[in-house]
Amino acid sequence: MICRMLLKEGWHVNYATNGREALERMQTVSPSLILLDLMMPEMDGFQFLNELRKTESGRSIPVLVITALDLTPEDRKQLSGQVQQILQKGAYERERLLAEVRRMVNELVQKTSAKV
Repeated sequence: MICRMLLKEGWHVNYATNGREALERMQTVSPSLILLDLMMPEMDGFQFLNELRKTESGRSIPVLVITALDLTPEDRKQLSGQVQQILQKGAYERERLLAEVRRMVNELVQKTSAKV
């Protein structure tokens, strides 16, 4: 749903079905922003973030978490400082979630472009 919205708005989207696939793709692609679901097969979002932040290029990529997972205080603490924002899927109606993602993507990409 989010990929379709971003594609319709003219964004270039690389999609990975799990964290391991995403890390492999990042060897040839350098994203401006990562939209991350914490619940993925093979390698969950927490493991992905740990591996991503170990790399020089991965430390500077903004990450926006979009998840249906009920996060514990420990989960939030683990994500603190690692991600720009956490959006809970169940906390938003579909259109509001898409509007928030759209706003965050535009804001983060503008910040990234201003640094270059």
